[in-house]
Amino acid sequence: MLHIPILRRMPELTHHQWKLIFTAVRKYQFNYPEYVSCYTEMRKDLTEILNILEPYAYTETYLDNEHETTDT
Repeated sequence: MLHIPILRRMPELTHHQWKLIFTAVRKYQFNYPEYVSCYTEMRKDLTEILNILEPYAYTETYLDNEHETTDT
């Protein structure tokens, strides 16, 4: 039996790393073969995962502050 630690909270990854994970899951979802018997259930699971990951991948507020300008 593998001893896998249970995540108690989401890991602290960079914005770029979250986007890579989100993109990989989305590509897997769209490329998953429809002829596989568990296709419908797998698609639902992947959609749920994407819904969880999306805020981490696409709602980083620090990006808004990178290009602040001062009025002179």
